[in-house]
Amino acid sequence: MKRIFFLIIVMYCNQMLPEENIEETPATIILNFNFSNIDNSHNVNNARINTHQNLQPATSDFYDNSWTMQDIKSFVIDYKWRISGAIVLSSYGLLSYLAIKGNYYLKRKDLWSSWRKDLNIDDMLSISQQKFAQELLQEINHRYDSDFTTSLMLFIKSIEQEEKDLEWYQSFNAWINYLHIQRLLFIDKSLYGQIAQRLQKLAYYRGCLESLKNNDEN
Repeated sequence: MKRIFFLIIVMYCNQMLPEENIEETPATIILNFNFSNIDNSHNVNNARINTHQNLQPATSDFYDNSWTMQDIKSFVIDYKWRISGAIVLSSYGLLSYLAIKGNYYLKRKDLWSSWRKDLNIDDMLSISQQKFAQELLQEINHRYDSDFTTSLMLFIKSIEQEEKDLEWYQSFNAWINYLHIQRLLFIDKSLYGQIAQRLQKLAYYRGCLESLKNNDEN
């Protein structure tokens, strides 16, 4: 309160003095500094108000220009042939990619269903099961190069995953045949036609090991 009263007295004295007699006293310096701060604060507030006012039209324009459901329907109707063409081409590209990927997968030599490719399921059944199981165990130890238990676990895990993959490609091939578009895709019919036999081989491998395990327990 005393400071405000002192500032008012200084202002009154400055107005009463001639301009040539005005000196830079500590009081006038403080007064000028305080009034300059007030002016700066006022300018900052004005700038904030102007910025807020400028942002409001942009925000309102954004919501005004947003699409309604009627606009989306009109767009679909106007460009229906282009949209349909894009969907057809995209679908064809995806199906072709899956077909080619299946071709490469079925050609892999490291698949267990590719082992003893010279034998079909009938030839395997004609061999003694115990003898065939021993050959299978030797191949398992050769591939995984670990202790017996670990190698056997890795083998079981591998054929389980292979069975899932083969069943997926089998379903994919059946679906393609149902749509009668197999000729349009890069499908190797001979490879896809052997999927059922490959699954039978994997099931036979599993059966041989289970039979060998039961014989050892007895």
